Amino acid sequence: MTPYGTRRRIKNDSRKPILWADGVTFYDPELGMMDVSCSSAWALGRLMALNDTSFATTLYKSKREKVRGTIERARFRIAWGKLAAKGPSPQRAAMKLTMTCRNLCCRL
Repeated sequence: MTPYGTRRRIKNDSRKPILWADGVTFYDPELGMMDVSCSSAWALGRLMALNDTSFATTLYKSKREKVRGTIERARFRIAWGKLAAKGPSPQRAAMKLTMTCRNLCCRL
């Protein structure tokens, strides 16, 4: 996606997968400015993927399931007293968690 040839390659390191477009923005000393061609390609690919209805729906469901699983594990721990000793009474903690869960689930 550059108007000219480039020898730049993204190194094989711990920064993969790339979580946001800024992760592939580079300084080009030859031009004296930031090269955003890779980050533009990343953003375009992300938008194209989210434009696909089946992909976007599957991604949404996956994220929602992950949040709900975390909530259920926390509820289980509170109910069985594993988190109760560190905070308020289990009943208050469960009520607070339930309200937080409802707020999170409404946002998903």
